[in-house]
Amino acid sequence: MSIATDYSNSNGLLFWPSSPRTRTPKNVDSGHLIGRIINERITCVSALAPFLDKDTATRDKLHKLYHVDIVGEWKLVAGVSETSMEQDGRDIHVGLNSSTCRIQLPQHMLHRVSVIYYQQPNSRALQYLSLQPLTLDPQIRQHASPASTRQRDLNRRSTRMFEDRQELFIDDHLDGVLAEINASLDVERHLVDMGLNEWYPYQRIVENLSKVGSWIGSRLHPLHMLLVYPISGLVLMVYMILEACTLLLNTRVLGMKSWRDVSVTGQQIDLRIRQLVYWPWQYLLWRRKDRESKLKPEGQAQYIGFYNTVWLVANDVIVGIGLGAFVIANADFLSETFIKCLQIYGIETIKSMVVWLMSWPGGLKLNSKLAKFLGELFLWLIDFWSGSLQPLEAYLPTYIRYAGLSGTLGASFIVSLAADLLNVTTLHLYLFYLVAAKLHSWQVSAIMSLFNLFRGQRQNPLRKRVDAAEYDLDQLLLGTILFTVLIFLFPTVAVYYMLFYISRMAVISLHGFCDIALAIINHFPLFAIMLRFKDPGRLPAGIRFRITSALDGLILENVPIGLNTIFYQYWHLLTLLQIRVFSWDIIRSSLLGLHIQRLPALQYPSPPRMTRSATFGDIHQFLASL
Repeated sequence: MSIATDYSNSNGLLFWPSSPRTRTPKNVDSGHLIGRIINERITCVSALAPFLDKDTATRDKLHKLYHVDIVGEWKLVAGVSETSMEQDGRDIHVGLNSSTCRIQLPQHMLHRVSVIYYQQPNSRALQYLSLQPLTLDPQIRQHASPASTRQRDLNRRSTRMFEDRQELFIDDHLDGVLAEINASLDVERHLVDMGLNEWYPYQRIVENLSKVGSWIGSRLHPLHMLLVYPISGLVLMVYMILEACTLLLNTRVLGMKSWRDVSVTGQQIDLRIRQLVYWPWQYLLWRRKDRESKLKPEGQAQYIGFYNTVWLVANDVIVGIGLGAFVIANADFLSETFIKCLQIYGIETIKSMVVWLMSWPGGLKLNSKLAKFLGELFLWLIDFWSGSLQPLEAYLPTYIRYAGLSGTLGASFIVSLAADLLNVTTLHLYLFYLVAAKLHSWQVSAIMSLFNLFRGQRQNPLRKRVDAAEYDLDQLLLGTILFTVLIFLFPTVAVYYMLFYISRMAVISLHGFCDIALAIINHFPLFAIMLRFKDPGRLPAGIRFRITSALDGLILENVPIGLNTIFYQYWHLLTLLQIRVFSWDIIRSSLLGLHIQRLPALQYPSPPRMTRSATFGDIHQFLASL
């Protein structure tokens, strides 16, 4: 059948492996086709085997394990250069590696058959084809999205339209076809184990290497089991220490916030402890699955999530060691630079701005008495804080060296300690912001209440609405006086609030850069990106049919997932950032002087907290399964 064949005239489909991994013995040039008849019009061939008419045991075993049977016969021929069909409709010529194969399919005697080639996925390498896109987030239930559901509905409608023109309708049978294709290499592997087929040279090397690895593992297994018990006891002790650390991190003393709530380093330690505690459970949960469950989207998400976290922690430690060495070697320089920047931007710049606001800033006439009072108050607090930071100059190099040493735990700990240092050294700006914001909030609230008084209204806090009210003349007079005073004092308080609001936003922005760095370190999909470029067959998002001139027919190909699916954690974090920064609540709080807290850590919520503590048996089972 030429590539220009009109597929609308064909009423049968044959799915054929374009490059089988096995071959029959050299003296065998004909035999049976092993596969599955999906329905009366669709046949999927998994492997080529010698004649099995008398070998009923092998046929029964193949049918029991893989639900396949004999679907036709094949024979190697010479002198045929392209896929074609004989005039009597019984013989089909298809490509087989560098040869041509003539096949007979009894169920398609009266059908004109179109050939669709496919590459065999390797289930041992966790490759598979699927119509359902893979979702890497294990916390999201794997199901077809509305968009994909609509697309499939469109496909069904379009195929039904073509069916009216005698075109084949296969959409409802693609799941069965893909299940057979996913098991095709296992069928070939079984035929090799039964001595019926043999591997091609390249695949033989791959299989032999796999067997060598299995043989080495079996030889080392007794030593492994001998070391399991003492290592289990040691791991149990470490596990108990980690649980004690988690308890300390999350303990509230006298109703105050826990260390995890106030310290970025505490949050990072808590995250690493949860990962170390959850890893064995996550690995066992995936390891206990059978191969069919491992190839499902849920199993793939667990596998990729586990190894992605392991790779991230390993790379975090590697980068942290190098970054820590740099920090230790340049501790004095980093200390001097930080103190200089803090003195210039955190002390001197704020002082100069306060002095500027005590006069007429930009020609704006302020209340001189109130401006002087607030300015002197803030200047005194700045001088007090500047004096309190003097001992920091002596101890800061030591702190930076310890931060460099923490790089052995990962670069994320260096970033966390830097964020905590920023929070402590800019505490005065936070206190100034609280004072100015509280004054501004009181003044705005009073002005709005007095404005309602002029309109004959009042705020109803129970019903959360403004109701009509009647006021006496003396109340209106007193309200007018207070409103006038507050309006004239409002610009003075507002400019001080604006100064410390901007300084607060600057500190929050610097802290946000640290959070972004931690989000990249903790959640970068390194393993998934590597699979996307190295082995996209393990990240299926669907299939497509492509016409090629190399083979006379269609080729069924895997469509890997896109970058938006791989970077799902960052989309989640960007959504959180958008809600927290660009929301109406933030704008309203800024205008009314309400307290704006530091943004919570941009950490994706994984892994979950364990509901119970691990026992010695659990740890022993985990180590024995490695």
